[in-house]
Amino acid sequence: MALAEEQAHAETYVAAPPGPDVVKYLNDADTVGDIFYRHSAPGHNGIFYSLRYFEHAPGLGKVVTWGDSRKYTMSSGSRKMFVIGHWSQTDDAAAWAKAREGAAYRKVFWDNKYYTGKMNCSQLVWAAYKKQGIDVDNNGGKGVYPRNIRDDNDTVSYKSY
Repeated sequence: MALAEEQAHAETYVAAPPGPDVVKYLNDADTVGDIFYRHSAPGHNGIFYSLRYFEHAPGLGKVVTWGDSRKYTMSSGSRKMFVIGHWSQTDDAAAWAKAREGAAYRKVFWDNKYYTGKMNCSQLVWAAYKKQGIDVDNNGGKGVYPRNIRDDNDTVSYKSY
């Protein structure tokens, strides 16, 4: 990533409003393809495409974009996780998510198991891994929510906030 692009993005990127329970920054992943769960209602997910930078769908009126883990705040109850799988699957999942950059936000969670078009945060992470043969939805319903990914048997927490 070019330094000028990174600086311009850093000036406009707002991770989350500070709150009383914000304790730390997300910070770097251990491995490309790691994911995070940010505790809130209904929660938030993202996937690391490099050790420092991640891809996510930040919310209504926004598009799938990248974030800087060293500037993204995490609330109490949040987690950083890895997905059980071969390194090629995690690398490919991260690349797939990165390629969705610019996709519009999908506000529907209850029916979001699609690979194309609008994306919400949990859909982006789920689809990236499902494309690699790993289903990170713990209940298998029509929709995947951030907590479904957090609670799936294929995700393992290695950092709690």
